Amino acid sequence: MLRVIILFLCMPLLTDLAFGERSANPVYVISVMQEQTPLGDITIELFPDKAPLHCKNFDSLVVLKFYDGTAFHRIDPDFMIQGGDPNS
Repeated sequence: MLRVIILFLCMPLLTDLAFGERSANPVYVISVMQEQTPLGDITIELFPDKAPLHCKNFDSLVVLKFYDGTAFHRIDPDFMIQGGDPNS
């Protein structure tokens, strides 16, 4: 099983996304590492107008560094990843 560590870095509002688009929504960059080797970054954007409670909860956990050092525990290539389990 590929064990990948994720670290969240909070990005400011109105951040340029990968394609140069501007966003007024919260944007986060997940820095992915395996062992001590950086594998790259994943940029995600939250939509508080669609899921305000989820976004508020996610942001509060990021501020607490809850996700720092957690692993992706499920990787399905070309489909999705799951992570954030503090027991990982």
